[in-house]
Amino acid sequence: MPPPTSPTATDIAAIRDGQNIGNLLPWLYPTVDFLNLDKFSSVALPSIGSTATILSFLVPAGRNGRIAAVGLDFVANGGAAFTQGLLPLQLTFSISTDVRGYGFPDFGSFGFSPGPVSAPTPIAGLMIKDGQRIVCTVTNNSITASTQFVAMRLLGYFYGKIFEPRGTSYQ
Repeated sequence: MPPPTSPTATDIAAIRDGQNIGNLLPWLYPTVDFLNLDKFSSVALPSIGSTATILSFLVPAGRNGRIAAVGLDFVANGGAAFTQGLLPLQLTFSISTDVRGYGFPDFGSFGFSPGPVSAPTPIAGLMIKDGQRIVCTVTNNSITASTQFVAMRLLGYFYGKIFEPRGTSYQ
């Protein structure tokens, strides 16, 4: 299958004429040129007080995107377990962008599992931008590390920047 191409002038004219209304709302629906975003990775639980990167990827050049679902799994393998809602937080997760470590609203620091990696929980959407590095981390606050792993999966889509309304800005 050939790689997707940018929309032609005819495509853009059809969009503006309302023949393909979905392309006017790329932050809600995939566009005609969308690329699937399905990222998964796992990492051994770091020692107490340490942070580990679970997942990291670069948004493709010429495309913006939307993360539409998030899944996290904690696999104990007989070691100490992770209990959601326990205070103080045993683990702290983060989804951020760029080298500055800008955390997405509500996902810059959270202590819950939004759904398993086999069935990620849909979210309103985290908008991502051409060239950004998306980084997902876990900080171990109090679980003695032995044979535990943390897995993360992000689902969504990338779309051509040509569909981006002028004057908008994202994280």
